Amino acid sequence: MASTAELFRALHHGGTPLVLPNAWDPVSARLVAEAGFPAVATSRSPASSGTTTGS
Repeated sequence: MASTAELFRALHHGGTPLVLPNAWDPVSARLVAEAGFPAVATSRSPASSGTTTGS
């Protein structure tokens, strides 16, 4: 089974450009994933800390 790093590397070498929408919180990350993107970009904070905007 391929590692996460190997799968991510393969996305960069596919036949189409890799588009990484940026998620700012857990809700937007879920929406990006549900939209079918193979990977999600995140900022260091707040997404990585698990906080949501407005809280």
